[in-house]
Amino acid sequence: MDLLGISQAKFFSFFLILLRLGGLFTFAPVYGTMMLPMRVKAAAVLGISVCLSVLGLGGPVPVPATTSGLAFFAVQEVLLGFLLGFATRLVFAAVEFGGQLVGLQMGLGIVSILDPQFETQVSILSQLQFLLATLLFLAVGGDRMLLEAFAANLDRIPPGHLALKGPVLGALVTLAGEIFRLGLQLSAPVVVALLATQVILGVFARSMPQMNMLILGFPLQILFGFGVLGFALPHWSRTLVRAFSEMFEALRGLAALLH
Repeated sequence: MDLLGISQAKFFSFFLILLRLGGLFTFAPVYGTMMLPMRVKAAAVLGISVCLSVLGLGGPVPVPATTSGLAFFAVQEVLLGFLLGFATRLVFAAVEFGGQLVGLQMGLGIVSILDPQFETQVSILSQLQFLLATLLFLAVGGDRMLLEAFAANLDRIPPGHLALKGPVLGALVTLAGEIFRLGLQLSAPVVVALLATQVILGVFARSMPQMNMLILGFPLQILFGFGVLGFALPHWSRTLVRAFSEMFEALRGLAALLH
């Protein structure tokens, strides 16, 4: 039975693509932000899914004869979308972690604002670095490359053909561990410079006890921290661009483990 000239197998394939892309948009950077209206995200998911289906990616999928079979395919595609979105989100989690370290070192750890993407309280430095990372992600075309990576993933793992053939859990643990490595790498210049500043202030406090270094040191740390952060932005951006490239390579690696 066809619907508007579209076979049931083709329509079911479109439905599975829709579910996978919806799962991706739940966690993916830029697309998953809470600042983007839900209607806009729903329209984007629907439009992109129609385009991918028209291009023939995925191919027709036979409709299961039972309700449990339908539910199995649906849950499978949603979880795969969640997995892809989670993998792309890890880089931005590392950026926020590095911002937390810098904020604590500068004495701004108690200053927190609302993160509109996940509606949680975060450090002001963490939110600043997150916004810079988002702008850099858009500047290098990360939003377009993410959709290209999704299309390639869809071509490699057609709807209804998910199969765990490798240590997926181990790969996810490795990716999650990269949060701490990348966060430390991004925050290292500022953290090291501020540690040196604290040592110098400690020496001055011992040699000149009549000066109140607690009051003097707090604004100096903030001023010096922002100065080093500005000078370290070229290193920060190069490291982050390299992390974006590694992120897309990780998506291709996940596709190899899931098919």
